[in-house]
Amino acid sequence: MAPALIAAVTAHNDSALDLGENLKSSEARLIIEALRTGKGSRKAAAEQLGISPRTLRYKLARLRAAGMNLSGGLGVENA
Repeated sequence: MAPALIAAVTAHNDSALDLGENLKSSEARLIIEALRTGKGSRKAAAEQLGISPRTLRYKLARLRAAGMNLSGGLGVENA
């Protein structure tokens, strides 16, 4: 494989990883903001995000499993 092609593929793979991390980070920020706006109401947050409450619960569980503390200072006691 030509060196230029290898460099292009490597750069593409690196940016794809960054995109995945950026998407996860953006999703977490949107969820947290929706929970703040809804004063901790998962139902209100789900409606604001345009997802079902069940999907929001799944996403919150995934964020917790990744080590994110969702109760501290967010006004989100039941998240």
